Amino acid sequence: IWLTRRLCSRACETIIKLLEETTSPTVVAKNQINLSVEAILIEEHENSLKKTSESTENEKKPQIEKNVATKPIEMCYSIEINCSDTWQIKFFGQNPSSGFKINTDRQNIHRILSALLVQSKQADWGIDFNAKWLNKTLK
Repeated sequence: IWLTRRLCSRACETIIKLLEETTSPTVVAKNQINLSVEAILIEEHENSLKKTSESTENEKKPQIEKNVATKPIEMCYSIEINCSDTWQIKFFGQNPSSGFKINTDRQNIHRILSALLVQSKQADWGIDFNAKWLNKTLK
């Protein structure tokens, strides 16, 4: 499924907003040091890109269809992102059967966000965000 620049930008904005809203400052009791939301998100993002997710290690790899190249690529018209105990991203195309959803954890959401940002940078879309924590990890 194909994402437009605008849809990619909105998906990234939503993921960033949800990550920030679901992170709270933490006090390290031993040292009485306050960890800001920004510091926590920087650490989470860097760690998620370094190590393999526990959930993906135990899951079977999906079987790749051999005739994938013959299927047309469809345009994604909408994305819905929800978070609770697990994160869910739903992609909707014009044809309902072309849509799909991803159920994942917070670590993989950081990876998905990173992949979207890398791809948009390679496409030279010039997408910029006001997330200081994210800009520090991308430099």
